[in-house]
Amino acid sequence: MANSREALFQRDIIEAITAYAWEVGIAAGYDLKVGAVSEVGSGKPHDPEKQRLAEIIDRLNDLCGAEVNDEDKLHFANGIADRIERDEAVMTQVQAHSEDQVMHGLFPKKVTDAVLDALSDHEKLSMPLLEDEETGRQFALLILKLLAGRSNRDAQPSQS
Repeated sequence: MANSREALFQRDIIEAITAYAWEVGIAAGYDLKVGAVSEVGSGKPHDPEKQRLAEIIDRLNDLCGAEVNDEDKLHFANGIADRIERDEAVMTQVQAHSEDQVMHGLFPKKVTDAVLDALSDHEKLSMPLLEDEETGRQFALLILKLLAGRSNRDAQPSQS
């Protein structure tokens, strides 16, 4: 398991939590397309934080494949981090110990549990929408209202 994709993924997530406290992604105002832009001639991102995010995205690409876009991968990883963050015992370990110590404590199992919980939760939420046409239609209307609200929010001039 030490060299498994899961273990490497878990290592990358703990590094990301440590490096960014998960304040990356579209919600934090981070533009993925701009974030990975290199300095002219250097071949490397000019900002260490952007370079680290680019490395995380590359690692997520290795683990998850190219079928899912970068924003969705980061959204998923942020969701797992959010689930972990709600566990006080694990967060106490994360904040008080080195990476090696954390990886030998509760953390790796809690990450696996969070991934399994997310899978289960998404299945529980998705199946009724797929199994019943009327439920699916009502959900589509809800999504339409959410998108309309976002469009209205984005169209309003910002107040100073």
